[in-house]
Amino acid sequence: IAPPDPRQQLQQAWFEACKACQHSDLEPVRHFFNLGGTPSRRLLGSEARELCRQMPDCFSEGETLANLALKWDNITVLTFVLDAAEAPVERSGGGGGGGGG
Repeated sequence: IAPPDPRQQLQQAWFEACKACQHSDLEPVRHFFNLGGTPSRRLLGSEARELCRQMPDCFSEGETLANLALKWDNITVLTFVLDAAEAPVERSGGGGGGGGG
């Protein structure tokens, strides 16, 4: 069995993070960021349509996690996403693990 495709994993994590913005569930959002996702990522039209199959009329092309959190008045997720956007990004490769928090 081949290992999961990292791009596919990131795509699935992105979908889960978008859906989590409607609830106060930070884990899918945290997981998306841990896989290398960014707060500035925007929904593509095809992604919005895919998500709307599960949650009709909830997603639009161009929305970010912050947009979705605002739309659903989810301050918990919004704060988390904005904090992540302001934090310096550590790209994989260099040492430093660090716990911060």
